[in-house]
Amino acid sequence: MRPIMALTLVQLIAAVVLLCGEARAEYVCVEGDCVGGEGKLVLKDSAGSMEGRFWNGELIKGKTVFPNGDVFEGWFKNNMLVNGTKRFQDGTVQEGKFLHNMLVDGKITYPNGSTRAMKMKVFGDMP
Repeated sequence: MRPIMALTLVQLIAAVVLLCGEARAEYVCVEGDCVGGEGKLVLKDSAGSMEGRFWNGELIKGKTVFPNGDVFEGWFKNNMLVNGTKRFQDGTVQEGKFLHNMLVDGKITYPNGSTRAMKMKVFGDMP
């Protein structure tokens, strides 16, 4: 398997695991308006949080901090990052456009400082 394909498969598996775990989690609004304005949601009994601009109860622009320390920041749709930056606990940074939580157009910077441009052919709507 080519390295880029392996990375994409790992990203997909990680996104599914994180999203499935988060879907059952309970968030509590601790600040502002978490339905239609600026606010902050905190994951009950955890270090996870979402803060920024909300519309109809969903984060549309801001930052999500996962309990494992990963941080996703930028524009969101359906609770998934569509344009912005993902900073992983291991030091890897992904910047650009995302589709179904996978980087499809942007750049990956690895902990050792090396970078890789990412451009995937996407069928269907692109954010």
